[in-house]
Amino acid sequence: NFVLEGAVPNYSSFTSKFSDQDKVYYVILTPDSSEFECGTGTFTAPNILQRDVVEESSNNNNPVNFSSGIKVVACSPTAGWGNDIVTASVAASMAITMALS
Repeated sequence: NFVLEGAVPNYSSFTSKFSDQDKVYYVILTPDSSEFECGTGTFTAPNILQRDVVEESSNNNNPVNFSSGIKVVACSPTAGWGNDIVTASVAASMAITMALS
């Protein structure tokens, strides 16, 4: 799980776009992109992203044990986006935030 700390300037926070228990498509990466992960997760209010299914990652498509420090966390469509019924808040929103692990 990631604790989401707040929005990057000029972007929205997850808290402002998603409701508790919304399904989200996410991308997490380090500032230098050496560690990354994308998949499906659950947003838990007020500021938790639970990583449920990892679709692609820098760890052979398994969950990444990210090094400490700031990560960029974004809501982003993945390959499964078109195959699922997506909540209106996910379909209509884009959120980028910073997280500390």
